[in-house]
Amino acid sequence: MAALLAPLLSTEYGFFVRNDNPLTFKQNTDVKGYTVGVFGPSNTATALEKIKAEVKDLAIDITPDDVAAFKKLSLGRVDAVFSNKDVGFDLVQKLDIKNVRYTGRQQSLKYYIGFSQKFTDKQLVDQFNTTFRTLHKQGVIQEILARYRMDAAGPE
Repeated sequence: MAALLAPLLSTEYGFFVRNDNPLTFKQNTDVKGYTVGVFGPSNTATALEKIKAEVKDLAIDITPDDVAAFKKLSLGRVDAVFSNKDVGFDLVQKLDIKNVRYTGRQQSLKYYIGFSQKFTDKQLVDQFNTTFRTLHKQGVIQEILARYRMDAAGPE
């Protein structure tokens, strides 16, 4: 797979909790004893399994989608949700959930766009990368992502 040379955006995985939970997440052991909702199978579920291997005393509640996890959290059926921060903020807003907050980053991520080498001509990928870099330098990428409260990744 040929990839975009620069990352498109920066985001993070972290924990959401109910407003009545005083947790400020700093390290994985902060969620010891928690039941944590997560959409799965997914990359977030895989990352949470790694946390569980370290923390041990952590129960994982796999849901068929992110919506179910956040609804369970709002109702107090799980102690936390492990999610992409941007996905979580969007769902909390769309579902009009008022009693849930983001409590902290567990890991940072950068997202890239990938192109199939089998179906995409290298010249098209090169043209895309050149145009993307130009739009990034002009601030267009940042402007578009800001509309969704997302952060553009810095050029690499």
